[in-house]
Amino acid sequence: MRVDWAFLAHSALPGAGYVNVLGVGMDTIGAMPVEVVPQEMRPPDAIAMPVRFFVVARLLANKTELRKPHKTELLIQTDDGVRTFNLAFQVVVPENPNLPQGWEQSLIIPVELSFPPKRFGHHSVEITIDDDHKKSIPFRIQPMEFQQQQMGG
Repeated sequence: MRVDWAFLAHSALPGAGYVNVLGVGMDTIGAMPVEVVPQEMRPPDAIAMPVRFFVVARLLANKTELRKPHKTELLIQTDDGVRTFNLAFQVVVPENPNLPQGWEQSLIIPVELSFPPKRFGHHSVEITIDDDHKKSIPFRIQPMEFQQQQMGG
């Protein structure tokens, strides 16, 4: 099985053989620093409140790979290789008998990720299928800037 394409997005909603996507191709994610929220709401060992985004990928499988589970992982790691989050799941590509002979079967998967970042800076999403690395998607997490507004009277 291979990854035909993959990208990050703000939102994704699957359809019948397609996906509706907003914010395609984002590469910078803003995160609210924990200092701006009350202590009791802060996630442990995090520098920011949880970030949320989608990984949208189109997988292609040949006839021998259809109808059986494939171990799939999305790993988030920093630019120096420290893994900070992972999501593991099974993917089964169904067979479409209407495809022309020899065509690979495709499956588009939108996966929502949400996690509290452990640090700001450069990261990547690493996609593996059956323990084989398939794709890297670089991105960065930056602190959101907040300006305190003064109430006038």
